[in-house]
Amino acid sequence: MFMRFHVPCARVILLLVLSQIASAASLRPESALPLELSLQDACHISLVKNKTLKSAMNSVTRARMQREDRQADFYWHIRPDGELGTADGDAYAGMGVLAERKLGWGPEVHIKPYADRSPTHYESGISAGLQVPLLRGRGRPIVMDGVITAEFSETLTGLSLQRARSSVLLGVIETYYKARLQESLLELYDTHYRFIEAQVEKVILKESMGLATSMDVYRAHQRLNDDADRIAEVKNRLAGYVDQLKELLSMDLDCPVCLTPVPECSFILPEAAAAVKTALANRIDVIIAERSVKEAARQARLARHTLLPQLDMNVNYRQYGTGESMSEASQLDEHAWRISLGSTTDFFRRAERSAYRQELINLRNAELSRETVRQQVIKEVNARLESIKKNQEQMVLRRQAESVAAGKKELSQIKYMQGLSDNADTMDAEVESLQAQESRMTAEVDYALGIYQLQAAMGILESFVMGEAP
Repeated sequence: MFMRFHVPCARVILLLVLSQIASAASLRPESALPLELSLQDACHISLVKNKTLKSAMNSVTRARMQREDRQADFYWHIRPDGELGTADGDAYAGMGVLAERKLGWGPEVHIKPYADRSPTHYESGISAGLQVPLLRGRGRPIVMDGVITAEFSETLTGLSLQRARSSVLLGVIETYYKARLQESLLELYDTHYRFIEAQVEKVILKESMGLATSMDVYRAHQRLNDDADRIAEVKNRLAGYVDQLKELLSMDLDCPVCLTPVPECSFILPEAAAAVKTALANRIDVIIAERSVKEAARQARLARHTLLPQLDMNVNYRQYGTGESMSEASQLDEHAWRISLGSTTDFFRRAERSAYRQELINLRNAELSRETVRQQVIKEVNARLESIKKNQEQMVLRRQAESVAAGKKELSQIKYMQGLSDNADTMDAEVESLQAQESRMTAEVDYALGIYQLQAAMGILESFVMGEAP
C-alpha cells in the first residue's frame, strides 16, 4: 500500500511530467483528456512548483543577500572626499579620494590622496592611518559578529526550507492516498449499487407475483437510496482531496487528473532505539535547537567581551607638500606621523553587565528549549511506532472480519436461491460485507500513511521517498 521511490534520472522525469502537464493544459479545451498522475510524479512536482516552497526559497535567497551585505562591510570602500566653501570671507577648496577598509580581526585602514587650496597656499599629499583595537573589539568572532549572525540567520532559513519540503511532501502523500481510497470506495459502492438495483427489480417482480410485500419493496428502495447518498458523499470527498492535491502541486483546478494506483512495497519496522537515534540526528527541529544553543553561547561570549575597556592604538602618517602654486605643493617633500592610544570606556559599564546577564539567561533558555524539543521528538517517534503496530493489528483483524462477512454473504445468497430467506437477509449480508471491505481498505491506508509519518518524525522523509540513504 505504500511505495518508496528510486529515481536515477529525477530531473528528466520531472521535465517529462511538466511537459505532460503543459500538453494537457493546451489540449484541455478541445479534448479534456485527464492527466495521469502517479504519487512519484506528484512528489517531484510539489518540490518544484509548490507556492509555499517557492516562498521559502525566496526567503533563503534574501537571507543570502543579507549575509553578503554584511560581508561587504569588510571590503575596500572608495569614495570622494571634497570640500568647497568660505571662512572669514576667504574662499577655500579641497578634493581627495578616501579608500578605507575594516579588517576581519579588528584594525581599520584608510588611505587618502588629496589636494587643497586656501587663500594663502596650496597643499597636496597622501595620508594613511591605522586604528588597532587592543582590548575590546579585537578578534574575528567579535569584529565579524554581524556576518556570523547573518550566516546563522541564513542557516536557519535553509533549515526551515528543508522542514517545509518535508511538510509539503507529507501533505501530498496523505492527500494522494486519501484520494485513492475514495476512488476505491467509489468503485466498491458502484458495484454494490448495481447489486441493490438488481435486488429491487427482483423484489418488484416478486411483489407482482404475490411473493413479496410492499414493505419489502420499500426496504429495497431505501437501501438503494442509502447507496446513492453514500456515492454522492464519496464523490464530494474525492473532489475535495483532488482539489487539495492540485493546490499542493500549484496546478490549475480545472485540469482533470487521473491518479494511478500506488504499488505495494514491503517495509521493515525499525527498532525504537534506532528510530530515536535517527530522529535526533536528522530532525530539523533538533538541528535548529542545537544551532540556537551554539548561537546563544556565542552571543554570551560576545556580551562578556564588551565588559573589556575600550583601548585603541592610532597610527597616522602623512606625506605632503605645500607652496604658493600647485606645482610646488606636488613635490611632497614633507612628512608627519603620529602614534597615540585612546580610550572612551565607561568606568561602571552597567549597561554592558546587564546585557551579559541577559545573554546568560538566553543561553539557559535555549538549553531548556533544546531538551524540550528532544523529548518531544522522542515522544513523537515512539508514538508513531506504536501507531504502526496497532495499524498492523487492525489490518489483520479487519481482513479476518472481511473473510467472515464474505462467508455470510455467500451463505445468504445460497439460502436466498433455495428460498430459505428473503432478499432483506441477502441485502443485509451484502451491506455487512461492504462495510468490512471499507474497514479493511481504510486500515491499509492508515498503515501506509503511518510509515510515511514515521519517516517524517525521524526527519528522513525526503530521502526515504526519493530512495536515497538517510
